[in-house]
Amino acid sequence: MARRRMAAGTAVIDTSCLLSLLSLNLLAKAVLRYGVIYVPQHVLAEVNARWHDPDGLRRLLKHHTFLRKCSIGDENRVKLLYDRRMNPRAPIHRGEAEAIVQASERRASKVLIDERAGTKIAQQHSLNVNSTLGLLLDFKRMGIIPKIEPQIKHLRRTNFWLSDSVVKRTLEEAGEG
Repeated sequence: MARRRMAAGTAVIDTSCLLSLLSLNLLAKAVLRYGVIYVPQHVLAEVNARWHDPDGLRRLLKHHTFLRKCSIGDENRVKLLYDRRMNPRAPIHRGEAEAIVQASERRASKVLIDERAGTKIAQQHSLNVNSTLGLLLDFKRMGIIPKIEPQIKHLRRTNFWLSDSVVKRTLEEAGEG
């Protein structure tokens, strides 16, 4: 059986990862993987707009002290990544941009992003990236969840888009393929 490891490092989370962990009821377990998870202001606003229980999010932030709200230090860096008026080829959304810049400013061990474009930009900024599926693999290896497949099915029912090839590769890596 897999055993749990001590939390290592810090992470900055984007909207899709935060919504996924909330949907899967695994957000509280993330502290076992990361000692501190920073949540950018725009990510909080997006989650509040999209999650069914915004008051619940406020309670979670208050109860789970490993979750910390954070603010951007260099707003221009963020705008260059998402604002099409400043950069007509801006490749990502504001929540991802804030997560990337915050991870860089805070020297976080990981930035938690699901979208391909956000992952690519984060890697170009020399950041280590993890995703919702990567977290599920970590949770399985740590013995927090027994299987990944039910979690993936749940995410797909919530309209979380996952390519078949990524799901297949993840399940194989988890020994479920």
